[in-house]
Amino acid sequence: MGAGTVKNEPPRVLYGSTLMSAETFSALFSHATVRPSLAAQKYHGLMTRGFAQNGISITALSAPPVSRQTSRRRFVRVRDEKKDGVSFHYLPVVAVPGLKHVLVAAGAFWYTLTRLKRSDFAVCDGLNIALSAGVGAACRLRRRPCAAIVTDVPDILAGGRTRTSKANTRLLARFDGYILLTEAMNPLVNPRGKPFLVAEGQVDATMSDTANELAGKHPEKVCLYAGMLHEKYGMVRLAEAFRMVKDESARLVLYGDGDAADRIRKLAGTDGRIEYRGVADNRTVVQEELKATLLINPRPSNEDFTAYSFPSKNLEYMVSGTPVLTTKLPGMPREYDRYAYLFNDESTEGMAKTLNAVLGLPREELHELGGRAKAFALKNKSNTAQARRVMDFLKMLERNGTLRKRK
Repeated sequence: MGAGTVKNEPPRVLYGSTLMSAETFSALFSHATVRPSLAAQKYHGLMTRGFAQNGISITALSAPPVSRQTSRRRFVRVRDEKKDGVSFHYLPVVAVPGLKHVLVAAGAFWYTLTRLKRSDFAVCDGLNIALSAGVGAACRLRRRPCAAIVTDVPDILAGGRTRTSKANTRLLARFDGYILLTEAMNPLVNPRGKPFLVAEGQVDATMSDTANELAGKHPEKVCLYAGMLHEKYGMVRLAEAFRMVKDESARLVLYGDGDAADRIRKLAGTDGRIEYRGVADNRTVVQEELKATLLINPRPSNEDFTAYSFPSKNLEYMVSGTPVLTTKLPGMPREYDRYAYLFNDESTEGMAKTLNAVLGLPREELHELGGRAKAFALKNKSNTAQARRVMDFLKMLERNGTLRKRK
């Protein structure tokens, strides 16, 4: 992160996670049988680039997500690099259970201790136990604010109360503040009532350069879903509801894979308007989102986990400029309701009724709502805007004397 502090120097942030540059991630895992989470790479990549776009000096301290499942190599050392204004420092990783976590924690501690200066700040992926333990311990010694980004509740992520989730919860209690996806998460991850910020999601600010025009739409009324095709996400119900749509020119196009894929294939065989296209690359999906009439998220709102997660898919849909039809998920702040069509009745018949009503609207009216949703997402939820809020939050932790109140 550099040596010494100069007056008027931009703020400097150390960001701990598994983030890698897109090129390095692809080179390391392109032939892996099991690839690490792309969702984590996308989230942390957007946030770090958002810091850089705000003129903040950002260093991504990364523990590459190497394991026996994702790589045949037992020792991985990646060369440091700088991409899109983000400086990457990669910790060496030994893919041996137990030893890997000890070495990551020790490496993160030493790097943070030796690089963190008097005016620096730190942010960590709070669910990465080894990395955040090392960074957090060094920050406490340096008396610098360290906030945890928490994208899931440990007990829910682990599928119940386990030794790992207990350890993660204890570790989270030691941070100075929290960046959460939903306010409902706060009592579970922040029992001591420390400061927190809700930053439910983010979109790529560069999407402002991507046009969504009526002239470029498919002539058919295409309803599109791209993501995990799990029954618990309402995918079978959506396909069954679509069979009740009266408009013969309408199409339901589905991308992805999951436990509902076979059922969807069978339903597609009974209705030629349903198209299951399997897994596609992100570029293809984004182009199809721009050409679609409607983007759909049918995830049921009555599942317990929905209160603790924000549907990032909805934001990704919105920034495309194509209108969104979604359920009224509790993790989605109600301010979003003005920028989307809603399933108020999530039964199969209720969803079919809503689909018929929305698809019956003029194309111009649908397109106008999509444009307003895109403008809202870019203004309020871009990675640039969210990183600016996180930076203000870190400065608030320092101003309010959080460090002096540590227990």
